[in-house]
Amino acid sequence: RDAFWHNFSEELDYRVEAGHQEYYRQKIPPLERIVVPEVFNDFTRPTILVQKKEEGFGLDKAETMMPEQKQAMGRLLLQHYFHMLFRHGFVHADPQPANFAFRQYKKDYFVLIIYDYGSVLEIPDDVRLTLLRIILALRHRENLDPMTCLSALGFDPEKLKDLRPTLPALMSVLFEPFLMESPYHVKDWRMSERFDQIVGDMKWWFRSSAPPRLIFLMRTLHGLTTMLKRLDVSLPWQFIMDKILSDIYPQARSLALPEVEADSQGPAFDSMAQYMKVHVVKSNGNKISLTMPGRCADDIEDVMDEPVLESIRKQNIDLQSIQDKARKSGFVPQVLFELHDEERDMKVWLE
Repeated sequence: RDAFWHNFSEELDYRVEAGHQEYYRQKIPPLERIVVPEVFNDFTRPTILVQKKEEGFGLDKAETMMPEQKQAMGRLLLQHYFHMLFRHGFVHADPQPANFAFRQYKKDYFVLIIYDYGSVLEIPDDVRLTLLRIILALRHRENLDPMTCLSALGFDPEKLKDLRPTLPALMSVLFEPFLMESPYHVKDWRMSERFDQIVGDMKWWFRSSAPPRLIFLMRTLHGLTTMLKRLDVSLPWQFIMDKILSDIYPQARSLALPEVEADSQGPAFDSMAQYMKVHVVKSNGNKISLTMPGRCADDIEDVMDEPVLESIRKQNIDLQSIQDKARKSGFVPQVLFELHDEERDMKVWLE
């Protein structure tokens, strides 16, 4: 409640907004294609904001353009949020489409114009660096306890105790776009659905353990993903992040995190299986071994050939139950199932 009223009261005074806007103009470099309109402070009053007119077109037009053009605009959105959120801890927190516009100079050359700085999110250094620390730990499968990281963000460790076995899996879903080496489409995120699959109704317990200030961060990220969904393109989150933030990764890695009591400790990020493996011996003796990302266990049916699926059905192997078990275990290493028929012997496991 206090966080809400603080943000709301700031939005009612244009002098506060003007200060936010000027600060943004100072911090946005070296990003060259982000435009923050200049404020004329001599004419600004509590109920009047005077700024330079910066015109562009909105998402309604942007979403009708060519895929390469939409990718260029999507990259600008990601660059802006990554730079201001993770480097400066000061980010625009009202990401409705009306507050963003694009200006086109060449076929694939655009600039992003950002309006309305009445609501900005200020994130303490320790929080923004902890967020980066979590992303890096998940990427590199570090032996780091999620409870430690979440406590550093202000989560209630007592509430998280019942969720300890699943925290690595929950956090890998929460930060998934930042972890993918290939371009990622946010329609594949399905965060709420996948939280349901891992912990069911306990997802509300997880959310209630979060500090109030994270409400506005989640609102900001939700607004970003809503705009990216409308652009309907896959974007290289990890590549963009590395390009503009890799110089501060050492600072994030060296961050001192709070110690967690022994009875609150849980599985580390490296407890999750890295791969889903498939080994097949065919009736003629030929052997096939496949290695896929561990996240494929979230939808086994999608990676199986139809003849294999038909045999699975005939043998009454319940893939849905197998997937549910893997999710609720936090995707730890385990044998998922074995299949034996006239055509093949198959083993599928997480490693």
